[in-house]
Amino acid sequence: MGLGIWSMHFVGMLAFVLPTQVSYSTGKVVLSVLLAIVASGVALNIAGRQSGRISKLMIAGVLMTAGISSMHYVGMAAMSIPVTYEPGRVVLSILIAALASFAALWLMFFFRYHQSRHTWVYKMGSGLIMGIGISGMHYTGMSAAHFHHSHGSMVSSGMQIEPGILAYLIASGTFIALGLTLFGIFINQRMSQKDRRIHENEQWYQALYHNHSDAIISVNKEGIVKGINAAVTTITGYPEKEVMDRSIDEIAQQIDIEWISEFDSIDWDDHGLEQAHYMAKMRDVLGELLDLSIVVVPVVIDGRHVGSHILIKDVTEEKQAQEKIRHQALHDPLTGLPNRRKLDDVLACTINDSAEKGNSFAVMVMDIDRFKMINDSLGHSIGDVFLREVSNRIMKAIEASDPLAMENVMLARMGGDEFTLVVTQDQATEVRVAELAKQIVEAIQLPYRLKENDFYVTASIGIAMYPDHGVGVDALLKHADSAMYEVKKNGKNGFQFGSDGR
Repeated sequence: MGLGIWSMHFVGMLAFVLPTQVSYSTGKVVLSVLLAIVASGVALNIAGRQSGRISKLMIAGVLMTAGISSMHYVGMAAMSIPVTYEPGRVVLSILIAALASFAALWLMFFFRYHQSRHTWVYKMGSGLIMGIGISGMHYTGMSAAHFHHSHGSMVSSGMQIEPGILAYLIASGTFIALGLTLFGIFINQRMSQKDRRIHENEQWYQALYHNHSDAIISVNKEGIVKGINAAVTTITGYPEKEVMDRSIDEIAQQIDIEWISEFDSIDWDDHGLEQAHYMAKMRDVLGELLDLSIVVVPVVIDGRHVGSHILIKDVTEEKQAQEKIRHQALHDPLTGLPNRRKLDDVLACTINDSAEKGNSFAVMVMDIDRFKMINDSLGHSIGDVFLREVSNRIMKAIEASDPLAMENVMLARMGGDEFTLVVTQDQATEVRVAELAKQIVEAIQLPYRLKENDFYVTASIGIAMYPDHGVGVDALLKHADSAMYEVKKNGKNGFQFGSDGR
């Protein structure tokens, strides 16, 4: 901008023909250039700031006016010929410069913040106004000047520039100004595009980081927490001030994490650190137990390990849902007892364990006599109440036989009125098993109060002993069933051991 103002002035001066030869003072020419450049630079910098634009534009306009005017009249003073001025036209030239400066700056920077498809028109207009203002100021100032012919030789101080040389200097300066401007615009656009991409990428990352449903803790190579997202407080209840700038290992010890999966202490400065997944439990600030899925992701920048992101997901509800589904798959919905599928798993595990240790155990199959009569006469809903009561009595009979027996006896409902018991360890001798069966039979035959009436039922129990009556799941259940049907044939309300498996 400064070189443009200066070039316009001296091109106009060279076009001005005087009856005497004129040279120019090098010092004043240089001073006029510096005045134009400094005033333009400061004015454009102030006008380009976003805050307080009206006041900034006023200051910038004054500076631009001062730069144009001072450049012109210092440049005139560089001439080696006496010059006088008409004060009125001098003031008019300054007013023209001021009006053009204010108008051009306002157009240029106002539409910088109000983008539209016609913005380029206003920017071109601001340039045209500035050009007209500088030219108008110059020729108004020239019309105010009166050049006097000097009698005799003028003694010049300092270096003098001939008009021909000055023309080359002006042309060179103009081309340099244009080249620097175009190069500056190109570099500025490249830098602006790069900055914009970096800013956009950072905003994308920040949006993902801060709005992620999983807790994210960022640590440096020393394991010191340098950043967390809002989910950390949401999941654990611990506020940011209690976590930031602290060692993650110290925090883990303080909250007493219970590692479910195999866990080795992490060397946060390990360059070979790879992504790892862990399962853990911890209590939040309210004391509630949380199931957590933890993933450690190393952060590598330019091939250098600089830290890690720790992603923590609360899987408590998922674990509870999975456990509920698993429980429903392995348990009877009516009584809550293990079902046939669970029984088969337990029997298979018990057979393997007993085969390794040489232990024995018992399988007891039980059927409730006269249940069909109750279910048909009173309805299925009463039948369900009856079955729950039967299961409760069996459990109480097991507990009454020995307070520790519940750990060694599993009761399962096979469906309908059929139940199965697996008796292991020290409870699995024939004497103990017979005593338990007797107590269950006695508990079952007590009266049931249903719909204001007492009902009586009995139980038939068949017992198979491992390995005497079979060594497989099917064999044991088959011999226990056979023994149960023998009890039914012999009058019901009792128990019987099965025959051997040969």
